[in-house]
Amino acid sequence: MRPGDLIIQDLSKAFGALQVLRGVSLTCEAGAIHGLVGRNGSGKSTLLNCLSGRVAKDSGIVRLSGVNLPDEAAWKRARRGFGWTFQDVAMPLTLSPTELVKAAVARSARGPRPIFLDLQAATRPFMETPWNRLSFGQRKLAALLVAVSRNPAVLLLDEPVAGLSPAMVEIARNTLQMVAGQGAVVLVVEHNKDFLMQVTRSVSVISGGSILLSGTAKAVFADSRTMEALI
Repeated sequence: MRPGDLIIQDLSKAFGALQVLRGVSLTCEAGAIHGLVGRNGSGKSTLLNCLSGRVAKDSGIVRLSGVNLPDEAAWKRARRGFGWTFQDVAMPLTLSPTELVKAAVARSARGPRPIFLDLQAATRPFMETPWNRLSFGQRKLAALLVAVSRNPAVLLLDEPVAGLSPAMVEIARNTLQMVAGQGAVVLVVEHNKDFLMQVTRSVSVISGGSILLSGTAKAVFADSRTMEALI
């Protein structure tokens, strides 16, 4: 373990009788992008929700930089240096991206935020537009800008490039590589295999709420167990 690593040990979560996560153990290295793949219902989004504090885990340990994190609300995780985007890209409907970025910066305890020139340039034309008037792609990029504006120690992303144009995907790729390059943990749930092959240091496959295998993207996607888990 190195300073900044995110360690997940035996994390479990059930919703009533439905056991969604079953003893998930995973190491995400600081300064690297880690991919997480699995079919729908495998537990990917629930894991991110547990890590962000949006959902309380039932058991297990979440450790950042050698410190076991307590169960706490999402706003406390944000103060601790967690940032995230999710599939629904839901934000307060009448607020603009500019207002949301200001709020994110105010909640960050990690000092000056980095500058992401291409992401900021891409979002500049609609930064003053209310959230409910943005297109899906604009919301995706704006949500990413809000998340990275926190200068996160841990960045959690749920399908960040789904539905984006190739140009937008390239902006997202550059942004994630910059975040990781500054020493953050980046954990990405994504179905875009080519994107994961380009940006990740490692990929894990989750199946039935448990980690099936981990390795480089090339090795994982060449493994027959991955194909079986994704079908």
